[in-house]
Amino acid sequence: MHKPATVLGLFAGLLFYNYIRYIIDDKRKQIGVLRSLGASKTDVTTIFLIESLIISIIIVILACIGSLILTVILNKVFINVFGMILTLLNFGIFPILIVLGNKNQHLRQNT
Repeated sequence: MHKPATVLGLFAGLLFYNYIRYIIDDKRKQIGVLRSLGASKTDVTTIFLIESLIISIIIVILACIGSLILTVILNKVFINVFGMILTLLNFGIFPILIVLGNKNQHLRQNT
């Protein structure tokens, strides 16, 4: 029933895992230096998780900006080409809250 969401979630998880694995392999020397200076495995893991979190936040912000630009362009195309007065795509806080509200409602019904 939720195969697309499951597949996308699995794909995102694999991308995140590959990114972390690449960073660790790429920065093995820096990890060695941190460890020789007394950093624990937990400290090193925390450093890389925080770095990944910062990159993820930047990607989300860029995706929101890109989505906003794309919806504005597509709405103008629909208005100019098809002569539609209404906008088909809406980007903002309310559609996001509606999606999150519907997801929470769906989760409550399954429990």
